[in-house]
Amino acid sequence: MHADVAALFGSSGPLARVLPAFEARPQQARMAQEVATALASGRHLLIEAGTGIGKSVAYLLPAILWATRPGPPPEERRVVVSTHTRALQEQLARKDLPLLQRALESSGVTFRYALLMGSENYLCAQRLQEMRLSSAHLPEARSGEIAEALSRHSRTAVSGLRSEIPFIVPEALWSRVRRDRDICLGARGPFWEDCLYRRDLVRAREADLLIVNHALFFLDLKTGGRILPPHAVVILDEAHRVEESVVSQLGFSVSDRSVARLLDETPAIVPGLAPRLRDAAAEFFEDVRRRAEGEKRGPVAAGRARPIF
Repeated sequence: MHADVAALFGSSGPLARVLPAFEARPQQARMAQEVATALASGRHLLIEAGTGIGKSVAYLLPAILWATRPGPPPEERRVVVSTHTRALQEQLARKDLPLLQRALESSGVTFRYALLMGSENYLCAQRLQEMRLSSAHLPEARSGEIAEALSRHSRTAVSGLRSEIPFIVPEALWSRVRRDRDICLGARGPFWEDCLYRRDLVRAREADLLIVNHALFFLDLKTGGRILPPHAVVILDEAHRVEESVVSQLGFSVSDRSVARLLDETPAIVPGLAPRLRDAAAEFFEDVRRRAEGEKRGPVAAGRARPIF
C-alpha cells in the first residue's frame, strides 16, 4: 500500500490527471505515508499539519486503499471519518471523495462511501404527511406549498438529508417534519419502507468509508454501537474539538437546582431526612464554589466529604 500512496501523489499520478492545477506537495505525501503506515501496523497516529497542505486528501487516500484491500470482511476494513462541523462533512462527501473516485478509477480502485448525520437532519415521511394533513390550520405562510414541495422531493430523493433539499425550508416548519428519535416508531411505523433515514443507514452499512460528525460518533459510543455499522478504524478530523463533543455526549452535570428538584420529587421515606439532605447539598455546592474561586488564585488543599448519617 505504501508504494501506491507515493504514486498517487506523484506529478504523473492519477491525482495530477484529474486536477489540471495539481502541484506535488512533499508534506501532503509524507502525511499520507504516515497514515498508511499507521493503518498497516494498527497503531495510533496523531498529526498536526499546517493550512494548505491538503490534509483531507492526505488521510482519505490511504484510508481508501486500506478499506478496499481484498480479503477481510467489511467490518474489519470499514473506516469511519469523523469531523466536528457539518461543513467539513459536506466538503468530504460532495467534493473530496467524488474527486478521489475519479482519480482512482483509472488505477482500478473503486470504493463506496456514505454521509451520515444526526437524525434531526433528516426529513421524516410520517411527520411530513401529518403536517400536510394539518397544513390548512398552520399559521406559517406558504407552509402548505412547502409541504407539497417536500412531498414531491421525498418521492425521488436519494437521501433524506436537509442539505439535499433544493429549496429553503424555514426552521419553524423543519422542526415539524424532521426526524425525532424520541417519537420515531421505526419498523413499526407506517412509513418504514419509505423512510429516507433508514435508506441512509442501509447505505452506511454498505460503505467502505463512512463520514460522520463527532456528536454522532460519540453518541454511537454512548449507545454501545447501536447507530453506526461495525468498523475497524476511526479518523478524527478537527480533533481539537473532540473534547467538547465527548463532554456533551458522554458527560453529565449536577447543579444545586437539579438536586433541589430531585429532592422535591423524592417521597419522604425517612422522616426528617429531606431537610438534612438539602442542608448537605447546599453545603456541598457552597464548598465547590469556594474551591472554584480558590483555584483561580492558586491550588486548594483536598478535603473530605462529611457523612450526614
